[in-house]
Amino acid sequence: MARVGGLLPDDGDPGYGFQYAGVKGRATFVIPTRITARFFFRINVEVGRVPRRVEQDGWANQFRPLLGFDNGYVLIDFNPIFGYALTGPDRFKVDLEPAGRFSINTQKGFALGAE
Repeated sequence: MARVGGLLPDDGDPGYGFQYAGVKGRATFVIPTRITARFFFRINVEVGRVPRRVEQDGWANQFRPLLGFDNGYVLIDFNPIFGYALTGPDRFKVDLEPAGRFSINTQKGFALGAE
């Protein structure tokens, strides 16, 4: 399964309000859980252009793979986000932002966990 979309991020600064913060395109690819059972696999690919006041390099991209397990009670996922600028002095220098989540579904309409 695949989805394609766009983002129009804004930048909120005290005293300035919300300002235009660029444009991003995103494509998401998902392996259906009917194939992977309780495991899930997804990757988001983003390419964007942001004003220099937001990001020095202007053009950048991100890859967001998401690997996880969810049995209805316990959810565990790992999201090793990495990206790099496409322009500017730091172009093609990889930036890694690993993330993860663990939660327990209370079966009462909410989950408890840490991210």
